[in-house]
Amino acid sequence: MKNAAHKIISAFAVPLLVTVTAFAQEQSERAGEEEDRIEQTQERLADMVQRTANAIDNFFSNERYSWQSNKTRVTVRGNLDWLDKHGWDITPELRIYLALPGTNDRLRLVVNDDDDSEASDTAMADENESNVALRFVAKAAQEYGISFDLGISSRGDASLQGFARANFFRDWQLSNTWDGRLENRLYWYHDSGWRNDARWHFDHLINDRFLFRSRTRLDFQEDKDRDVYPQQTFTLFQQISDRSAVAYEVVAEQIFFEDSPFDSNEILKPDNRFTHLQARLRFRQNIGYPWLFYEVWPIAWWTEERDYEFTPGIRFRLEVVLGDYPKTTRLGMH
Repeated sequence: MKNAAHKIISAFAVPLLVTVTAFAQEQSERAGEEEDRIEQTQERLADMVQRTANAIDNFFSNERYSWQSNKTRVTVRGNLDWLDKHGWDITPELRIYLALPGTNDRLRLVVNDDDDSEASDTAMADENESNVALRFVAKAAQEYGISFDLGISSRGDASLQGFARANFFRDWQLSNTWDGRLENRLYWYHDSGWRNDARWHFDHLINDRFLFRSRTRLDFQEDKDRDVYPQQTFTLFQQISDRSAVAYEVVAEQIFFEDSPFDSNEILKPDNRFTHLQARLRFRQNIGYPWLFYEVWPIAWWTEERDYEFTPGIRFRLEVVLGDYPKTTRLGMH
């Protein structure tokens, strides 16, 4: 009787155990596939943040993009600036990144590499430094890069002085929609001494047309009171069309008195350094040819030189990008 009962129980238990085991294995496989899909989605989102940031920097021809590019690019700009209480100024700009052939992408010729398109001090400031250098690329990867420059600069006055510079950047994936980036440039000038320019970027992909960026900058300059000049910039980039984009920006910074956009007779409160608050809109449009662009920058300034009274300004820019010009003006958000 016991043997019969044992056989009956075994007859039902064995198929049930097999069924439960198969079901559990199937659920485990489904869970593994779901985890793989989630991980792949997260990787795609994280990669999209970096690609979007790079595409925006490429479209706006920011110097940050060229740090990771090994292609030749020549940028020629003409700026027409108007600032209330100061008047009109015309300033040309030239930037060159020349990849030297036969050097395995290790050597480049760079001209005015530290022109900073994202800084407010390029908007009508009175800091006119030109430089040319030979760059050795020690490491160039997607996540980080190290390079060294040796060249000559017109910093300080019209005479030339030699300088050396070490450049470093490092990218981090902070989350699915946030990326972080650290940049540091350490200078030594023969006459002007040491300078260290450190920048921290945080990029956040909002949707397929908007990217938010926070940039914190600390710029130590030995020849400018041996002091640190901070700057904080918040930018919202928007893709308007395939050939146009706009950047909405607010900036707070401190500058050395010699870098003020105002002449000495236009300054109400003389000092060694000044605080600037600025809100501006940077509209950029590709016109006619893929290498031709124009920009319009309406600017609202509140400066310590003018006792923080509202000071309007505007910049008109025409730009030609030769060589590695943006092949598409989409901002990488599709």
